[in-house]
Amino acid sequence: MNQTRNEPRYQMDVYFESMPEVDAKQLENFVNALESDQEECSVTAVDAAELEGITPSEGITITGFMATQGGMGVMGLVHSVPSPGVDVIGASHLNDEPKQRLMAHRSFALLTVLGSEEADPREKLIFLYKVGAGLCSQGALGLGLPHSGVCIPGPFLLELIENTKTLKSEDGKQATLWRMIREDAIPEYLLMDIQLLPPPFLAPDADGYGLVMTRGFSHLGFPDLMVLAKSEKEASGLRDLFKVGYECLFAGRPAWALGHTIENSATKVVYRLVEPPDTFNPPFETFDLLLLSPESIPKKKLFGIFG
Repeated sequence: MNQTRNEPRYQMDVYFESMPEVDAKQLENFVNALESDQEECSVTAVDAAELEGITPSEGITITGFMATQGGMGVMGLVHSVPSPGVDVIGASHLNDEPKQRLMAHRSFALLTVLGSEEADPREKLIFLYKVGAGLCSQGALGLGLPHSGVCIPGPFLLELIENTKTLKSEDGKQATLWRMIREDAIPEYLLMDIQLLPPPFLAPDADGYGLVMTRGFSHLGFPDLMVLAKSEKEASGLRDLFKVGYECLFAGRPAWALGHTIENSATKVVYRLVEPPDTFNPPFETFDLLLLSPESIPKKKLFGIFG
């Protein structure tokens, strides 16, 4: 098996009731049926001898498969034990019943995008979701993205894929889930989350209502953001600000970038995007994160919220 650089931000846990025997051909056919105008996907089982570099703990079985499409690859490592990253399930916005069902899983597949550095960030995320959905079609309970906080039950994802097949876009073409993600960045709940952390995660002496933080923006090609909110009202306004900015980016507006300024339309506070302080110590891995630092003098904005 050729060793290529993996991209840890593009990872997914897929949860099973018990250790599955993944049908590579069935997975391949499932992915290829999702979009007829995409390059063909190929899925092959990874021989046990090729997993020699992976040393599981005693009593743990690991099997593998590789899915490739164009210049993209997804490596799947199926483990006979529960995922060590169950916190993404516990912190999710799911109702208690589906949350408990996922928490009760006894096996998981870790999916990781390999290589594909030049591929569009959205295409990498879409391919990851397609492989995950294919495993759900083989009985997986659901999936979680540890670096964006997204957690989705399998039956819900499969139903969403089927339901979007009946939709038509303005150009008369089929508005599949993948086109919606690729062109309109919806549904939002598959792509990102906004979380509230205690202020000391930013700095030991930081205080206020909470540290408002996006997760998942970096999967789509632009930085995640965080800001220290002084009140619940400010935190609520910042959540709306993030969502507006998210929509603007996919309407062709400038991407978040170091040094840009953003205005909270509700409070008229202007923030400049700066590097987080060295004291920032998040409870999870982050990528390309920028801090919104308030400025006292409003700046002229481009496109309403960017400057």
